[in-house]
Amino acid sequence: MCIGSEYCVELGLDPSSWSKECPLPPPTYFYEALDNFIKAFEHAMSGDITNSLKFLELTRSNDLRDWYVNHGQMSGHHYRVKALNKPTPPQFKGTLDSEAQFKGDLEKSIFIRDGYRCRYCGIKVIDTKSLVRLEKVLGKEHFQPKAKVNSQRHGVSFAFRATVDHVTPHSSGGKTSYENGVTSCWNCNIGKLDAHLSQMGIDDPRERKTIYHDDWNGLT
Repeated sequence: MCIGSEYCVELGLDPSSWSKECPLPPPTYFYEALDNFIKAFEHAMSGDITNSLKFLELTRSNDLRDWYVNHGQMSGHHYRVKALNKPTPPQFKGTLDSEAQFKGDLEKSIFIRDGYRCRYCGIKVIDTKSLVRLEKVLGKEHFQPKAKVNSQRHGVSFAFRATVDHVTPHSSGGKTSYENGVTSCWNCNIGKLDAHLSQMGIDDPRERKTIYHDDWNGLT
């Protein structure tokens, strides 16, 4: 467990070895977990609940959740910023964008533009409505994507739930706009939080060729 520690064991102590693209790259087992979740979702939508639950069990929910809690959510805005000790950008004294969250058509247009992939770590993300849809089919006792307590939320929701991140933080005057928003997984979004890219030693994802054009649609 890294919470309360001076550094994250997943991130390491050597900044030269840190990713320049995301706060903390996900472990390799995330990709197998995602493949199993996709199979669980497809079986559930076809009415095959037995096989859906079988593949859902293989997603390693506890491991996904624990990685987010102990590493992902703290990686950028806490450990990277603290270790690099870059100058803090001047405090924004203007008027913040009245809309602090990406919603509706704007959110959807950004997901589509980015191919439903995190523009930081590149992992496939899943539309929240699809996660809720699976909950309705399987029941909360098997799959719960939303909860007030982390321990009640399925690990897939932490690892692959689609969000939109303000590249320039909203708290620093960043607009809730198509230009300032990028698709993000929860680990990268919460790991970055309100820190600036320069403070974390991360390149601007909008300057990378990371937009995908294939048939992945976030299970919509």
